[in-house]
Amino acid sequence: RSACQICLADTSVSLDGESCIACTLGEKSRAGSASCEPDYAFLSVCLTCFVAKFGAVYILVRRFRRFQRIIDVSKVGGEVVVTMLQPHGIRNRIGDATRVHISGTGHFLLDRVQTFQARALDQHRLLLVVPDATM
Repeated sequence: RSACQICLADTSVSLDGESCIACTLGEKSRAGSASCEPDYAFLSVCLTCFVAKFGAVYILVRRFRRFQRIIDVSKVGGEVVVTMLQPHGIRNRIGDATRVHISGTGHFLLDRVQTFQARALDQHRLLLVVPDATM
């Protein structure tokens, strides 16, 4: 190409001025432009996708296996109540209890390798739905 020819959109004039070269990823140019400029729309979409992915992975990792220290296991009115040292972060869902795994309590029925259904009483206490009422 000669130096007086106009480059197409998303291309710019090469350093030697003899040809047109494509803009790199994240850049754009208008037809006839001599240089590429940042494509802010493309970059903002990439940033939004990154933030959404990071947020989803963060939530997944944070919720996947959370270990909480138990400070008390008691039987209140025939029901088993587990008290945590820190807020457990479990929210009650309508019609469904949350599955929890309990270990290290010293009670042979609680330390079995199984999961229990639990409902939050408050931010530190959980009510266990125990199938066997012998606790």
